[in-house]
Amino acid sequence: MLAPWREASEMNMQRQVNKANQRAQDARRAGDHDRADYVEHLRDLMVQKHSEGHQRGWSDYEPMVHEEFGDRHAAAPDGRHPDLHHSLATHGSVHTTGGRVLPIRVAASANFHDPAGWKFHTAFQPSQHALQGARAYNNLVGLPDPHSGAVDYHGTMRDQKSVADVAKAYDGLPNIDQSHLRHFTAMRDEVNKQHDFMTKKLGIKTQSVDHDPYSDVHEMLADVNNNKTLKVMGTNVTGGHPFFSDEENDKFRAVHDFFGHAATGRSFDRHGEQAAYLAHSQMFSPHALPALASETKGQNSSLIYNGQFGPQKLAVMSPEHYADGAAFHRTAAAVDDEWQRSVMKDVDETGGFTRRGPSGAPPTGFMVSIPGAEKTQPLTEVSGPSIAEYGQEHAHQMDEDPDLYQGGWADDPHFFHDLSRHHTDMWDAVDEARAGDQDAFYHLDSGVAPYTHELTGPGGEHGFWMARTQR
Repeated sequence: MLAPWREASEMNMQRQVNKANQRAQDARRAGDHDRADYVEHLRDLMVQKHSEGHQRGWSDYEPMVHEEFGDRHAAAPDGRHPDLHHSLATHGSVHTTGGRVLPIRVAASANFHDPAGWKFHTAFQPSQHALQGARAYNNLVGLPDPHSGAVDYHGTMRDQKSVADVAKAYDGLPNIDQSHLRHFTAMRDEVNKQHDFMTKKLGIKTQSVDHDPYSDVHEMLADVNNNKTLKVMGTNVTGGHPFFSDEENDKFRAVHDFFGHAATGRSFDRHGEQAAYLAHSQMFSPHALPALASETKGQNSSLIYNGQFGPQKLAVMSPEHYADGAAFHRTAAAVDDEWQRSVMKDVDETGGFTRRGPSGAPPTGFMVSIPGAEKTQPLTEVSGPSIAEYGQEHAHQMDEDPDLYQGGWADDPHFFHDLSRHHTDMWDAVDEARAGDQDAFYHLDSGVAPYTHELTGPGGEHGFWMARTQR
């Protein structure tokens, strides 16, 4: 009979071996054979040392295999940022929205300038269920294919300057900006749609738990592929959001892990988060995209730069900090044949269109043309490619202002291209129309255009005179 301490030691070793075997098996199923080789090599070394009487744990032996396997899988020593390793930390994540937590002993010991962190890069075989699910969802809601090949998700990486710039922008935001509420409202509604699609159409079961459910990304992938299950650490455990309910925030954590990470084959390190953001951004409308960028790119950049979690905010960064997501969003639409056919169908059937990349016009509110963007083309020459070309020419303006939309209408023998700004308040629309010397603007709810000079302002005449019905 073994002494009690020896028996406990043997049981602990067996648990570590079993866990290593499972990790290696999951890695091979995911197609990451380098990771599996690394885990098995480390397991064998640990068993050998244990048989020689050494009572050390898994993480103590990782530096010994660092030289053979390199930075891709070996854990970084304490003092480096926690996204550099997957063993010493909970699993090395900097994914704040995913509810993953960092051990206190490493959370405050970040070294932003450590070059190893910027070289660290891992990718695995995407979940085809998640990838094809993202394509199906976008097709259902009229968005372009997020996995068309336009973005190299496996090769996506960030640099120190981009992380620092975004971190400073996020840190400088107020905790709550009520004028940005509409972006978070749009994001919440679209997350609910994605979650319904993921659970009801794709059959993924989501669970909110009171602990960090996966020791690394391979365990999450195995759960998705083998069990059609995705667990997230509950918001009730990590702390609430200033806008989303706990249930809504848990839904976001689930859809981001599924459509962002599992569908791209990228981990939870700083580069994997960027790839996940780029992929997931293509599944949101332009109105929701600024909020998504704050919730993912902004929060993660702040964590990487500062080495600690900052507050979750109801505020969005300026457009240059999420233009990368907007650019892929727009470019994918511009080159998508189906998008171009859809726009031309609107022109043929209604005489015009209002779009922002793949998204249609807002359902309510007012559209005001901005001066200097007008372009006239013979109606006989208008086509999907010519409309897409106009959008590309003015892409920088739309990237800088999420309320700008591309529009066009036919008035035989001409076709008119322009950019219009969306307003929810009529008198804001009136002010901009008058400032731009516009005779009229478009009322989305009624499909007519009020003359600006007939409007007297709040408390004045009842109603307003409608100029014409927009075709």
